[in-house]
Amino acid sequence: MLPAAAALISFLLASFRSATPAALDKAAYFAALCAAYNIYAAREKLQQVPAFPPAAELLAEANNLNITTSNDSWFTNKDGTIKKADGTVDADETATWTKQNAELVKNPITGEHLYKRLPDGATRQKANRRIKALLSSAKQLTTHYQTAVDAITKHRQQAQQKIQTAIFGTDKSDFDKSRYTAATSRGNLCGDNADGTPEADAPLVYAFICLCTEKDGAAQSECANGITDMVSDAGSQESQAADAWRKIKAACESHRQYSLLTPNTITSVLTTIVEIG
Repeated sequence: MLPAAAALISFLLASFRSATPAALDKAAYFAALCAAYNIYAAREKLQQVPAFPPAAELLAEANNLNITTSNDSWFTNKDGTIKKADGTVDADETATWTKQNAELVKNPITGEHLYKRLPDGATRQKANRRIKALLSSAKQLTTHYQTAVDAITKHRQQAQQKIQTAIFGTDKSDFDKSRYTAATSRGNLCGDNADGTPEADAPLVYAFICLCTEKDGAAQSECANGITDMVSDAGSQESQAADAWRKIKAACESHRQYSLLTPNTITSVLTTIVEIG
């Protein structure tokens, strides 16, 4: 469950058990939890990382310069290293390589001739040695670069997964009505047992059922108009809990939606939950 959500629900239930239920009594608490749920609803809008260019793109110019100064064997057939799976030379791919290199060093009709091929000789050989050394260093750097880019992308994906887990639980992406199959399901999930139960540390979605439904009769729209469901401790309540969740979800979705999720947005929502509890 999201931080402080379990404590908040225990506080809310204790506060309202002895009071006479009335419409919208819990609206402020409901709004705070809906804000947390709507973070999940907007998870794909989690702030995007910058568009990092591919490592190969960063090496393109250095590779081109290496081609312009390479020896004739590398320029025309890559020293015979373009081969098929069976080890024979791949004539088609070699022809493509040769054509691409010829196009690269060709003097353009307009614009600057960036990749003019130097004539064979000491000058070209010296230039190629330097360029190859720089290219080798650049390839090592781009390996580290790509690792860092992949880590940033993975971090965003992990953040989205953690949001989903906090709302629905591990490996869940929706309300799991099977958690309401036993006569004690609601009580265990809502922490009714004075000694506490492990189930009470449930994902946020089940806290909504504790807050917005009653176990001994119809709710009085305490969370939102139209949510009058009862989810009791009298045997299986799978369909009742699922029906209640559909109404709760629709009510949450009528609240403010996020156009962009940032760390500040998420922190603000969690702070509100803690403060209101």
